[in-house]
Amino acid sequence: MHLTSLANTAQDNPHNKTKFELVNELLSHVSEDTILYRVPESNNKLLELQKEKWDPVIRWFESEFKTSLPIARGTIFVPDIPESSLVHVRNYLSSQSFTGIHGLVFGIDAIRSVILGLAVAKKYLGVREAVDLGRLETTFQVKFLYY
Repeated sequence: MHLTSLANTAQDNPHNKTKFELVNELLSHVSEDTILYRVPESNNKLLELQKEKWDPVIRWFESEFKTSLPIARGTIFVPDIPESSLVHVRNYLSSQSFTGIHGLVFGIDAIRSVILGLAVAKKYLGVREAVDLGRLETTFQVKFLYY
């Protein structure tokens, strides 16, 4: 069902978006990426888990795309990521096919992480691992707070 929806969206392009617009849309979400936001210091167990699981992916992304990403603490601060620091990400995205970009948008929307989505696209992570990393906080809360 999801693949059919993706294929139809890529083929029909119901919002009449260009590849350039889709790339810009993805780039605009990097500063809102799930794995750039950390819980406050008061939640030591979750913070340590975020560092352990997310930091290697962030380091890979920074190395792969020759950039530096700020980490936000809490939920109010939105990291400022200058457009100039995302040039290599833009170049990579722009080199993909129009249907490939639609696939990335679809996957990235599902896991709420451009970084994890690109890690899958570049074969640094598998799909299951990216989904698990995108749901890290939810899984932690269910496992440790409710049981």
